[in-house]
Amino acid sequence: MNIEERKLMQRAQKAGQFTDFAFLCKGTKIPVQKVIICAQSKVFHAACNSGFKEATSGVYDLSEYPLELVEMMVDYFYVGHYEDPNQDASKLSLSKHLLMLVLADKYVIQGLESEAKSSYIRRLKQKDAEMEDFLQSLPVLYELPVAVSRDAIDAAVAHTREMLLTCTCEKASMGVVDQISDASRDFLKELYSITFIFVEVWRILKETTNKVFICYVLRKTHCFFHMAGSIGVELACSPCEEENSQQQVLKAKEVSNSLLCRSAPVYTPSYKDQSWIQVVNEAFASNIAKIQASSPKG
Repeated sequence: MNIEERKLMQRAQKAGQFTDFAFLCKGTKIPVQKVIICAQSKVFHAACNSGFKEATSGVYDLSEYPLELVEMMVDYFYVGHYEDPNQDASKLSLSKHLLMLVLADKYVIQGLESEAKSSYIRRLKQKDAEMEDFLQSLPVLYELPVAVSRDAIDAAVAHTREMLLTCTCEKASMGVVDQISDASRDFLKELYSITFIFVEVWRILKETTNKVFICYVLRKTHCFFHMAGSIGVELACSPCEEENSQQQVLKAKEVSNSLLCRSAPVYTPSYKDQSWIQVVNEAFASNIAKIQASSPKG
C-alpha cells in the first residue's frame, strides 16, 4: 500500500467510515478498523480475538494516556508516521517522542518503536534542542526497559558529552551535571560509566607529553565526581609546579585509581574486565618516564 492509499484509509477512518472498533481516551472515541490495528499490534490483536471485554464492547480504553498521544499512535497505524516526514526539523518535544516509545513498548507496535526511537535521536541532533526539553525527557527514558531504550540512552549520553565538551569552564560543566542529577539520578549513573568518562581520560593520558597534563585530566574528571567531595581530587587538581611534576603525577595516579575502583563496581556492575586499571597505570608510568627523561641529570 503506497502513501496515497494510506492517506485514503486515514481519511475514511477520521470520517468513521468502515470502522469496526474504537479507542476511548478521556471521553473521546477514536474510530478505527480492526484489520489496521491488529496487523500492527500483538496486544490489540489479542484484545480483539479473545474473551476480553474489548472483543465484546468493541472499545479499548486508553484514558491513562494523553489524547494527543493516542491520536498520534492512530496516525502512525494509518500512514506509517506520527509527524510529517517532510519537515526538516521535528516540532515535537523529546518527551513526546519517548512517550510514543512507551506506547509502542506497552502495546508491542514494533514499527512505532523504531519510529519513536529514531525521532528522539534525530531531535537530539538538531541545533535547537533545548536543555530544559532534554532534562524533562530523562525520567521518561528510564520508564522503559533498557532493551528498548538502549539506543536512545546512548544518544542522550553522546548529547551530554557534546554539551560538556563545549562548556567553557569547569563551573559550567558542573552546572550541567547538577541539572542532570536533579532531573534523573539514573541517567547521572549512566554518565559515570567507564565508557563515557574515561575513554577521553585514557586518550589524554596516553597521547600528551606535557608535564601539566594531569591537571587538565583531573579537572575534566572532577566535574563528574564533585559530589563525592574528594579531598584527594581537590589536592590533585592544584596547580602543577615544574619542580614537583613527578610527585603530582604520582598523586594523580593514586587518586584516579581510587576513583576508578570506587565507581566501576557501582555504576558498571556488569563490567568484569579490569584491564582499564592497567591502561591507566601504563599511561601514568609512561608520562613519569617522560618527565624523568626530561629532568636535568644530577
